[in-house]
Amino acid sequence: MDRALAPFKIVAAAWSGGVMLGKDHCDDVAYANLVRFVGETGDLPEDLADVQKHINNVEELHETSLQRMIARGLGVESVPSTREDLLGVLSGRECVPALAYDLTFAEVFYPSGRLDDRRGFDAVLGNPPWEQQEVSEPEFWAAYDLQAIAATSTKERDIIINNLSKFYPEGQIAWNKYQQRLLGESAISKQLYIFQIIEVNGKNTVGKPDVFKLFCEKVIQILSTIGYLGFVVPSSFHSSEGCTGIRRLFLEKTAFKICFSYENRNKLFEIDNRQKFAVIVTQKSLLGTSNFKARFYLRDDNWLFDEKKDVLMYSREFIKSTSKMYLNFAECNYLSDISTLLKCYETSKLNFNDYLIAYNLRLTQGFSVTRENYLLTPIEKNPGEQSLLVHEGKTFHQYQDSWETPIQYSTLIKYLIGKAHWLDSIRFFRLAFRKVASSTNERTALFAILPPGYVFTESVCSETIPNQRSNCKALIALAVLNSFEFDWLARLRIGVNVNFFLLKPLPLPNTVNIVNNFLAHSALRLTCNHTGYEPLWREQLGETWRESQPPFTFPVLASEDDRWLVRAAIDAVVADAYGLKREQYAHILSTFSHKSYPKAPQLCLACFDELQTIGLEAFTKKYDPYWNIPLNENLPKPVIDLPIPNQNKENAVSTEDGSFQLTAPPEGKTKRKRKK
Repeated sequence: MDRALAPFKIVAAAWSGGVMLGKDHCDDVAYANLVRFVGETGDLPEDLADVQKHINNVEELHETSLQRMIARGLGVESVPSTREDLLGVLSGRECVPALAYDLTFAEVFYPSGRLDDRRGFDAVLGNPPWEQQEVSEPEFWAAYDLQAIAATSTKERDIIINNLSKFYPEGQIAWNKYQQRLLGESAISKQLYIFQIIEVNGKNTVGKPDVFKLFCEKVIQILSTIGYLGFVVPSSFHSSEGCTGIRRLFLEKTAFKICFSYENRNKLFEIDNRQKFAVIVTQKSLLGTSNFKARFYLRDDNWLFDEKKDVLMYSREFIKSTSKMYLNFAECNYLSDISTLLKCYETSKLNFNDYLIAYNLRLTQGFSVTRENYLLTPIEKNPGEQSLLVHEGKTFHQYQDSWETPIQYSTLIKYLIGKAHWLDSIRFFRLAFRKVASSTNERTALFAILPPGYVFTESVCSETIPNQRSNCKALIALAVLNSFEFDWLARLRIGVNVNFFLLKPLPLPNTVNIVNNFLAHSALRLTCNHTGYEPLWREQLGETWRESQPPFTFPVLASEDDRWLVRAAIDAVVADAYGLKREQYAHILSTFSHKSYPKAPQLCLACFDELQTIGLEAFTKKYDPYWNIPLNENLPKPVIDLPIPNQNKENAVSTEDGSFQLTAPPEGKTKRKRKK
C-alpha cells in the first residue's frame, strides 16, 4: 500500500512546496506533467527530467524548480531526480512531508477503493495547540540572549537584536529560514482555508494566526458527511474578532452542538488561572445550526458529566441579533440574561460605535510602555524639566481621576513633539476608559472625564480630538457608559480586556433632550471632584451653584451617600431608556457584587420605582438642581497652554518660568429665560 501511494504523496509534496515557494520559484508546467504521468501510469517517472523536457539542458542542472518544490513539500534540503532515490528520501527519517490526510488514511477516505466514494472520519477529538503560528523576533533571539525580551524600548531592543545577529551569524541564518517558513505556511493557509480571515462590512477580520483555528477548519474538511468534532479550545473561539470566520463555519456549515466555557481557576491546565477555554462539539451538516447548548464561567470539570446540569439554549438567530456579522457569543449564565439582552437590543437604535460617531468621540489607546518605555520617568526621578503626569488604567475609576494606585510616572513634554495628537488633545477635558478590567471585577466598564495636562499609557483609551465635540456630549456619554446597564452588557462580552471590538456592537439607549440635560448635569456633579474641574463647571453652568455647600466647593458631592443618590437616579433613567421592566433591571443589579456600596441595589430600584410613578420629566427635575439650564453645546476652548520647546511665539506661554498656564476663563453662559 505504501509503495502504491508513494507517487501520489510526491505529487502532494510538489504542490505544497510550490505554493510555499511562490509562483516565481516553481514550475507549473513540470508539475502538470508530473500529475499527468502519475495519473496515467500510477508511478513516478524513472527520472524527473522526463517530465521537464520543456527545459533546455535539464540534465546539466544541479537542481530544477520541480525538485525544489518536492524538497520543500517533503521538508528536506534537496531531493534526487531518479525515482528509486526519491522514494528512498520519502521513506527516510529526516523527511517530514506535507500531510495529505486522504493518502495517509486511505482506508478511511476510500474504504471501497473507488475515488468517487470519498468518506472521512466519523469523529475527531483533540486539544489542538493554543499558540500562534508565528514567533516574534525578540522571542526568537531570546534563545540566544534573554536581553532580547528584557529591553525596555523598541530602540534598545533593535540594538540588542542587531548585535546578536552579528555575534551569532548562525542565528541570523536560522531567523531568515524561519521567516521563509512562515511565508510558506501563510501561502499554504491561504490556499487550503477560507474561514481563517473573512470579510465583514467590507473589511477583513483581524487577529493573530492561531494554530487551533487551522485545526478547526481542517477537521471539518476531513470529517465524513455526518462526522463529529470535539475540541478543547481557547475562549477566543467564542469571543474574538479573529475567530469570526471559524464561528461562521461552525454555525453555517455544521450543526453546532455545545459550547461550555471554563475559567482555569481550578488549574485544569498548566496555564494562567485567569485564562478561559471552551469545550466545543459540532457535527458536519449541510443544514447548519439551529440551536446549541451553552454555559460560561464554569470551573468544575465534573459538571460535564452531571446528567442534570443546567444549560442555556442559544439559537443562531439569537447570535445574529446580538452580535451581527461577527457572531461572537454573549456569555449569559441565566435564562433571564437572554431575555434582558434581547430587550436591550430591541429598544436601541444605536450601538457603541454609532454613538461615538454621532457624538464625534474618537478614542484610541495611549502609548506603549514596551515600545516607548523611554517616555516614562518615575515621578521621584523627575529631572526638573517640563513634564506631564502619566495616567494608567489603574490610576482612575468611574467619575474619578484618582484611585487606589497613585500616578507613578511623568514624561517630558519634548518627547511628545510630533507624536500623534498629544500636544493638542491634552489641553482639553477628555473622555477615557480603562482597558484592563475583568468581567469578574466589581465593575468592568470604567469611564471618566480626565482633566487637561495628562498623557496616557496603552492601558487607557482616550479622546484624540476633544476640541471637535462639545463637552456636554462627553458628559452625556459618561453617564450612560458608567451605568450598571451598559456595564452588564459589557460583562457579557469581556474577559480580561476592554477592547473596541467587544464594545462596538453593544446597544445604547435612545435618549431625548430632557434626559440629556439630566445626564450631562449629573455626570458633571459626579466628575467635579477638585478645583481642576472648575473650568468645566463654569463652562457648563457659569456662576450657577445650587449645592448645599458654599459656592465652588469641591468635590461637588462630598459623601458617598450623596454621590450614590445621583448615580442611582442616572441608572434609573438609563434603565427606563433601555425599556427594561423592573424584574429585568433587578436582575442586572443582582449580577454585581456592590461590595463598595452595598445599598446601591435598593437605592437604584427605589429611584426606578419613583420614576415609573411620577414620570420622566418630574423625576429629572427633582434630581437635577440645574434642570432649567440648557446645555452648553459650543465647542470647548483649551483649558491650558503648554510650554512647548522650540515652537513659535504664537504657541508659547507667557509665564517667565515656562510653567503651565490656564487659558482665559471660559466665557459666561448666555443668559437665557428660566424655563417654567
